[in-house]
Amino acid sequence: MTATHMTATPRQRITALHERRQALQQRARSIRAATGTPYSSEVHLLLGQSYLDPASWQELTASSGVRAAARRAQFARRYRHLLARLEAAIEQYEQNSTAQNSPGAERMP
Repeated sequence: MTATHMTATPRQRITALHERRQALQQRARSIRAATGTPYSSEVHLLLGQSYLDPASWQELTASSGVRAAARRAQFARRYRHLLARLEAAIEQYEQNSTAQNSPGAERMP
């Protein structure tokens, strides 16, 4: 656990997860724009699985009470794992995209 994780409120942790997901999505978009390589199926799938509409993020951060706290805790555990998988998939996508587009790389017809 990071120091921020230990001192952050549950709502701040949810906001941090949202921001991390946005940063990962932007990273994937940047790779796609720079290389012209479509997302790998895993990146595409995990971006879809990790998407939450703005109202859902708002509900997670605004709700209060014991049930809401339990829901946030459960969500955070699962979502952190999902974002770790997404980050690994993006790293693999970046490596593959860079290798495909480097000088001397064989072009697929």
